[in-house]
Amino acid sequence: WLSPKAALKVHARDELELPPPTFVTLCKLARFNCIREAMESLERREPERFTPRPVVGPSGIVSLYEGDAGYEAADVSALGRRRRLLMPNAGSWRFEDSE
Repeated sequence: WLSPKAALKVHARDELELPPPTFVTLCKLARFNCIREAMESLERREPERFTPRPVVGPSGIVSLYEGDAGYEAADVSALGRRRRLLMPNAGSWRFEDSE
């Protein structure tokens, strides 16, 4: 077993393959210091739904999620809220959520 932070580090070194939904979930869980904090926060929320809209951007694939400014038009350059997973051709993945 790995903690969310440890799993993300191993993924960044290309030693662990993660599907995008798992990567995003680990990013969200890594923000908490302990399981209790995560559980308390998650108990107060509705489960999230992710309906990705993959788009080829200038640096690689960008998976846009509902709520992202570019989601409806599949436009990675749209200004506004970010809720997306950046999967560049080279380098580490990065989840952006300006919630």
